[in-house]
Amino acid sequence: MKESLVGKTYAITGASSGLGFETARQLIERGASVLALCRQPVDLGPNAEHIYLDLSDVSSIDRCLEMLQARPLDGLLNNAGVLNPNEKLVHGCEAHMGVNFLAHFALTAGLYVQLTPAARVVHVSSMAAQFVQLGGLSGTKLSAARSFKAYARSKLANLMFALELAERSEVVSSIAVHPGYTATNLQSNLALGPFGNWLLGQSLAQGAMPLVDALTNSELPSGSFYGPTRFFQLRGAPTQLTPYKRATEPDQRASLWAFAEQMMNRKFIP
Repeated sequence: MKESLVGKTYAITGASSGLGFETARQLIERGASVLALCRQPVDLGPNAEHIYLDLSDVSSIDRCLEMLQARPLDGLLNNAGVLNPNEKLVHGCEAHMGVNFLAHFALTAGLYVQLTPAARVVHVSSMAAQFVQLGGLSGTKLSAARSFKAYARSKLANLMFALELAERSEVVSSIAVHPGYTATNLQSNLALGPFGNWLLGQSLAQGAMPLVDALTNSELPSGSFYGPTRFFQLRGAPTQLTPYKRATEPDQRASLWAFAEQMMNRKFIP
């Protein structure tokens, strides 16, 4: 029987659909309260509260932080992501990097003081992160990236952020996850589209397993990378993985952290 989560509160970005919604649903089913940080209102029942958040807008991030001020959190799930967005630049950077990584860096920095000593920050990466290099960190260079390669780079940045926060924080646990190939609306922007979801995709319930476990399983250590291993990491029950080599270079991770502080104009000292 799964542990009760009554009395615990989790904040989830992108909780209005896909993996964010399914993760929220499973947490609520176990008695938790969920703060759904997203643009669209979401009906998750009386144990959920919708707080508007547009990750492409700094003022929206700041307003969200103000609304959450002084509310203790047992977990933060940095889940929301874009693939092939309409915007070219977000936060002075290529849009995938701006939304998927930089915005979550700023949100985590702002909420850090509200995380309880046993809290867990979970960062959604992707198996695609193993196939790219981060490259130059200037806003100009990053703005030249496009489509799936840019998405993969942002997910590599999320993995690097997770590992670096685990190194710097003695208070909270920082864990990176990837959901394999899960059938969500995001895949409609890929070449295979809905056919890929049918052919390769696992269900939302399966895809959410590593996210839920990382938020709730106290035996999963900080600095873990967690996801499925079957069929080239596309599907299956999650387990601890070896972080992709390109995410493990300490100097690059430190440079990425400093870059995020500069681009988002906020210092983050865990």
